[in-house]
Amino acid sequence: MSSQYPEGIDEFETDRTDETVMSIRHPNDHNDYADAINRIEATLGQNPHGVYDTVAQRLAFEGMRKVTIPVSSAQLLDLQNTPVELVPAPGAGKFVIPILLTAEYIAGATPYAYAGGNGLTFGSPGSALNALSGYPITDTPNSFGIPLKEITSTITFVGFPSTDWDNRSTETSDLMNAPLQMTIDANPLTDGDGSMVITVLYTLSE
Repeated sequence: MSSQYPEGIDEFETDRTDETVMSIRHPNDHNDYADAINRIEATLGQNPHGVYDTVAQRLAFEGMRKVTIPVSSAQLLDLQNTPVELVPAPGAGKFVIPILLTAEYIAGATPYAYAGGNGLTFGSPGSALNALSGYPITDTPNSFGIPLKEITSTITFVGFPSTDWDNRSTETSDLMNAPLQMTIDANPLTDGDGSMVITVLYTLSE
């Protein structure tokens, strides 16, 4: 009997102590086992674990997804009115689980002005996470904010995106089938012409 794998799972009998090597079924058993093993190897391919220790580790890691979103100066200036969508709504019954975010700021000729507030925020519409102060807007580069108010060289922040993130809670219903977006708190940016590139590593709930 040919193996059903990978479309189906074979069910081989075990503990057949009433049969001997001379049984008429014995050579057929060897052929069935060999066919199943060959199909498994053909499905997985050579070195299926890749750079990981196990296939399970590779499958778990590669379930993550990555998006890179360029954000223009025009989008930054209009953030308060039009949030930038980083990850689209995933579909009914699912929500976005962000794992890592990098925010790259590419300075232009003119720095931005910002009248104050919690800075750039990341989350889903209607979610308490959207009130999170992800990256305060600062005058100079530091470990807590993005220096949109001065002319600097390209600078990248890695993390997601604040030490307060794990302490935030929200209704799951607010996250269901909602996009992950970037917006700005309290006041708009004005005057500047720098741009950003946002990269998000994320997975989806099952």
